[in-house]
Amino acid sequence: MKTIIVLLLTALILLASTALADGITLSQRINQTEVPFNDSVEFQIILKWDGPQTAYIFEDAISPDFDRFKVGSFSSTIGSTGKGDSIFTTKTLTYILIPQLSGVSKIRSTAVSYTMWPDGEKGELMTDAMSITIADPVARVVTEKTFPILRILFLLSIAIVIAVVIFIIIRKKKNTETVVGALDEFLGSLPQLRINCGDDIKKFQTGFYNLLVKYIGEEYNLEFDRKPLKEICDALETTKMSPNEREQFSQWLVRADKEKYSPDSSAPGETVRLESEILQFFEKTVLK
Repeated sequence: MKTIIVLLLTALILLASTALADGITLSQRINQTEVPFNDSVEFQIILKWDGPQTAYIFEDAISPDFDRFKVGSFSSTIGSTGKGDSIFTTKTLTYILIPQLSGVSKIRSTAVSYTMWPDGEKGELMTDAMSITIADPVARVVTEKTFPILRILFLLSIAIVIAVVIFIIIRKKKNTETVVGALDEFLGSLPQLRINCGDDIKKFQTGFYNLLVKYIGEEYNLEFDRKPLKEICDALETTKMSPNEREQFSQWLVRADKEKYSPDSSAPGETVRLESEILQFFEKTVLK
């Protein structure tokens, strides 16, 4: 009986851990510690704090080092419950990991840096290192019946490619002129803005603020001419955008507005990281 209890406690320690600092907690978990080579693992980092979503700003991308894995997909969600002084916020980062090599994989400890808003105090939490055992790949036995199936799938794939090419050619002939919408204009302007600003994060945030406000106004038929930040954020509640978009846009606007009036503290690669964060969000939410 004692042996079973010890094993259960060990499994819980391996599967989940928690860190606490400055009123914010970090926990992490994996759904399995032993995985077949052709399977996948879900790894999560969960951040929780008392207060609104804008109370903590995570300026650096959280990129754990996954030994023997590649990241098959990544998602980030944030949500709040409660009202007034009783708001509780949870931010969850989910990584789906695909095995690349068999053996024991080490997920190394990762720093999660944050800034408390509006105080501007900075802090850091560390994830715990974890280990996952990846089984050896199982050799696939190819039978005689497999070859006809593979041949059929190959011919079908060729037919689909040909059909897609024909469709694209016909569509191009019918649509000789392309109308650039608000979203296309925003996504097209963002890389040029980053090139013009270089590593000047303050200049980039100012330009990004204007681009985002213009995009929201044109996309949802809103008038934001010289309106203060609070009125812009309040107007987002009247749109049909998803709660996730509304929360992320508000957080970006607050962060950019704060950066415009703060001392210059640019760091190499900061504008590139922010541009990547913006493009990934639009790809996973707005463009899906």
